Order: sequence, then structure tokens, then C-alpha cells
Amino acid sequence: MSKEEETLRAAVKKSEKSKKPDEWFSASHDLCVYLYRDGRYQEARDTAADLVAKAIKTLGKDNKDTLQYCNDLGAFHFFLNEYAEAEKFYRMALEGREKTLGKDHRETLQSSNNLAVLLKAKGDLRGAEALYRTNLQANERTDGKDHPSTAATLNNLGLVLLDLGEPAEAEQCIRRGLTIREKELGPQSTDTLDSQNNLALILGSKREFEEAAKLYRKVLIAREGLQGKEHPSTLKVAERLAGVLGNLNKHEDSIMLYKRVLDAQERKLGPDNEDTLLTVTNLAYAYYLDGEFEAAEPLFERAMTGLEKLLGPDHPFVAQTAHNFSLMREKQGKLDQAAVLAAKAVAAAQKTLPDNHTQRATYEKHLASLRASGSR
Repeated sequence: MSKEEETLRAAVKKSEKSKKPDEWFSASHDLCVYLYRDGRYQEARDTAADLVAKAIKTLGKDNKDTLQYCNDLGAFHFFLNEYAEAEKFYRMALEGREKTLGKDHRETLQSSNNLAVLLKAKGDLRGAEALYRTNLQANERTDGKDHPSTAATLNNLGLVLLDLGEPAEAEQCIRRGLTIREKELGPQSTDTLDSQNNLALILGSKREFEEAAKLYRKVLIAREGLQGKEHPSTLKVAERLAGVLGNLNKHEDSIMLYKRVLDAQERKLGPDNEDTLLTVTNLAYAYYLDGEFEAAEPLFERAMTGLEKLLGPDHPFVAQTAHNFSLMREKQGKLDQAAVLAAKAVAAAQKTLPDNHTQRATYEKHLASLRASGSR
């Protein structure tokens, strides 16, 4: 235990013994923030749950501090992929803030943004887009076009647009947000690094893999220095870099990095966490590209089972995993199995992606090809 954590826990105990509620709330919240920053989301969630329960009872459900604690608890549930609980507390915070602060207040917009992030994670891309566009107008109206809050919304809107198959507008949003953050927050801010990370994602989507890898490496070095090699945010950057290395046909390097990330995620986040399962499916695909089908097969099966259980059968991540697994089954000559997986990918994509989305079209074309070849 670090000295900082010891100090925080001692403050919680002292305030509890002295029966000073205000000091206890403050100290407990500080401990939650520390645990979150250290990537210990389960401990942060449990501490915040106690904080929220006592705040509702002592301060009231519409108290400003109570609403902040609800927002934080929603975030901790979100990071643990506990989406139903996350939505419950995000909506409590949003409804309370709209009632007490108004729709354009910064804290209300923070809650609205968090709900949009959750909707995106659940696969409701159009719902998330609508919230982000509303929030962007409010940010520009209340804080100005060059404020960090505006940059945050631009960053998130850009990611949704990329998932919706609108890369040109996505890139405009990401680059504009990055420019604001570099100017207002500095190049080493974690928010600035997030924007750089997402710009690398845009570059990768445009098949500018060398430039994407260069930017990912830059962000990874900065993240490791600021947060450590095994912080969830650092691991996410490393996981994306591994994907780009695969695109550059550096399959051994890609597989080695995926395995390093997966080992840390399983220890830090657990085997059934969304980020962990996404690394599992990406490692499976990396093995497939390298022709190592026996290594890929159990990973694809684990990812399909885990993601369907966690996100439901109609999520875009399930569609992508089913499609990639189908490609491997086709290569193995197991055409009936390939067709079943391809049909699953198409069914999920048709429920979550727009009609003109390139990924959806790819899935549909692959299924049609398999059916034309005589598979079921």
C-alpha cells in the first residue's frame, strides 16, 4: 500500500470515529478517486456504493454531493461492464442535476455525456450520437468553442461517427478536439493523449498504418510514464498498437503484444471484462492471420461466449467476432459452420449498424458468398 493510500484510509477511519459526516464524505470520495486512478475499479465501486447509500440517507437524493457520488458510482460500474447498474446511477445523477441545476449546467452535461458513453458501449450508436450532438451545442453555447469540455464532446462524437461509418466527419471532430486540448491542457495531459490515441485510430481506419503505429507508440510511452505499464488506459493503447502491427504484417510482434496485454488485463480487470474479451478476440484474429488456426480456435470460442453473455447477441463487437471466426472456418473448409457464424454477424449488424455501413456490407457480402458456394 502506498503512503498516499495509507493517508487516505487513515482519514476515512479518523472521520468515522469522530462522527464528522462532512469529513467522512470528503475523505471517502478522495479514496474512491485514488482507487479509480490506480485502476482498481472493483474497490472504487464498493467504496462508492457505501458512499452513495449514506449520502442519500444523510444528505438527500438531490443534494449536489450525492449526485456527484451517484455519477462516480455509475462510472465505476461502467468500467466493470456492469451496464445496467451504471445506467441506473448515471440516470439518477442526470435527472437530479437537470432538476436542480438546469440542462445547460456543466455538471448536467457531464452526466449526459456519461450516459452517451454508456449507450455507445451498449451498441446504441444513434442514441449516443444524438446525445453528443445536443451536448456539443450546449458546450459551445455555455463554455465556448475552444473550451476543454467542448473538446471532450468532440472526441466522443468522433468515435461514435467512426463506428457509424462516417470517417470524414469523425476525423474533423477528433482533430478539432485534439487542437483544443493541446492548446488548453498541454501535450502531456491524459485528455490530450486520449485525443492522440483516437487520431491514431482514425489513421488506422484510413489504412495509414505506419503513421498510426508511430502515434500509438508515442502515446504508449507517455501513458506508461504517467500511469504505469498495467493501467487499463495504457493497456488499451498497447492493444490498439498490436492491431496496427498486424495490419503491417508484423504478426509475431502483434501476437506477443496482445499476449502481454491480455495477461495484464486478466489480472487487473478479470477474465470476463469487456476490454479483456476484446483482446481475446483480437488475439484470435492475429493467430488466424498468422495461419495458427489451432491457437485461434479456443480464443474465438471464448470471445464469442463471453461477449454474447456480456453484451447480448446483437452488439457490434459480437458481429465482428462472429465474422472473423467465420473467415477462419471458411479457410478450414468448414463451410456450414462458417455460414452459421456469418449469419450471426449479419443479424447483429443489421440491428445496430446503418444500412450504408461498410462493415455491415462486408458481413453481408461474405454471407452471400458462403451461401452461393452451397453452405447453409
